[in-house]
Amino acid sequence: MNSEKVVELTDDLKEALDRLEEALKEAPEEYKSEILLKRFEFSFELAWKLMQAALDQMGAIVSSPNNAIRTAADYNLIDDPEKWIIFLKERNLTVHVYNKDMAANIVEKVRDFPVHAQKFLAKVKELNLLDVVRH
Repeated sequence: MNSEKVVELTDDLKEALDRLEEALKEAPEEYKSEILLKRFEFSFELAWKLMQAALDQMGAIVSSPNNAIRTAADYNLIDDPEKWIIFLKERNLTVHVYNKDMAANIVEKVRDFPVHAQKFLAKVKELNLLDVVRH
């Protein structure tokens, strides 16, 4: 994966997290839950793709979200891999949401995803992965 991809994914994830946090601030009426789920799903996808790209920059090759999460923990990019595994499981459920109770349950479980994703972004920045890419 080329280094420009890390920058692109970082920028996309920041934007997606802003939109997710915006939606989380609203009262989760039924249609808002659907928006929250889609924004979470999109944000999670960008986060794991950024993990994959960052790990590639660090010399580790990963091919799945589960593997990326475990390896990111090994490389100290994230500090709570079990929470990220929960996020992964909930992301996998988002395509199977058929009622508002299920949607509300997922929304509650992923409410703190932006906090974890922001910590991950800060770690990518702290390790100068972006500075290396931008030079």
